[in-house]
Amino acid sequence: MALARMLVSRPKALLLDEPFSAIDSHLRDQLQVDLLDLLADFPGDMVIVTHSRDEAYHMCGQIAVMDAGRVLAHGPTKQVFADPRTVQGGRLTGCKNIFPARKVDDHTIFVPDWGVDLHPARMVEDGLVAMGVRAHSFRPEEVRNPLAVHCVGKMEEPFEWIIRMRAEGQTAGSPDLWWRVSKETVPETMPTRLGVAPEQVLLFYE
Repeated sequence: MALARMLVSRPKALLLDEPFSAIDSHLRDQLQVDLLDLLADFPGDMVIVTHSRDEAYHMCGQIAVMDAGRVLAHGPTKQVFADPRTVQGGRLTGCKNIFPARKVDDHTIFVPDWGVDLHPARMVEDGLVAMGVRAHSFRPEEVRNPLAVHCVGKMEEPFEWIIRMRAEGQTAGSPDLWWRVSKETVPETMPTRLGVAPEQVLLFYE
């Protein structure tokens, strides 16, 4: 009803503040589809304020990641998710594995907590403070950026497993690695090595 009242007045822009909060997941997904269909011909701009990365990804062609009143990243949604640029931007876009890192050269970084060098696809700039790997990005069959690991725990979700790993010789007190894998592809025996494709290594700067 609130949206209908706004549209009747032919606004130039719409501001929707947490429009899908406190709604169960099935209804929320359907309402997102309905809203996109309803506003397909809306000539103005629409701004959605949300804490849900999935909502932002589903609904928005452009995204701004904000923290404490500062814009950390801005641009096309897929581009921001692919390269959030800051630690907080990585967290807000759902990156579970964020560790301190330092630049070795233009194509190499060192991760002290793992004791390994990684070779990202992006050129490494000055000011690097951390790196990130999304939980879905680890692959046992990936030979690039290999990391010797051992399993320390599992957590079951409806359609996936979250498998907690630690690198061999990993710094005590540093967080576990999270590896998300679908139930259809989870291995019977946990791998002792995971790899990361260079394009999946995120670089975070000051």
